[in-house]
Amino acid sequence: MLHLNRKTEYALLAMSFLVDLEGDAVASVNEISERYQLPTMLLSKVMQRLKKYGYVCSIKGCSGGYSLACVPSEIPLVKLLQDMDESMQLVTCQDDDGEYCKQFDACRIRDPIHNIEARIADLLSTITVADAIGGASAKANVA
Repeated sequence: MLHLNRKTEYALLAMSFLVDLEGDAVASVNEISERYQLPTMLLSKVMQRLKKYGYVCSIKGCSGGYSLACVPSEIPLVKLLQDMDESMQLVTCQDDDGEYCKQFDACRIRDPIHNIEARIADLLSTITVADAIGGASAKANVA
């Protein structure tokens, strides 16, 4: 079934940390990393990706860090999953080299499984990032 990759798990953990910040407060990668015992290098890359897609903003300098730049209750979870390169495929009909499964021509489950994948994507579009991080009332802190 759908299984979140580490980048997405770390993104959700970081956003859950940031949603609790007061006022104009920011959090460093080190603070978030220490809180959840995450590898700093990977978390740093995740934070850069979150910034790229507008989920967080950053302030440079010794007192800098990250804060939310979005309202989690307004972001469909499916968008974050896509931005973090999550696969919503239950089965893969092609491998990384473009080779099709040996059963491709005779496959009777491909279309029904693709329909299920579409239903999962529809469901995930009704769930927000706030639902996933427990911060429904969070507001953006755009610097």
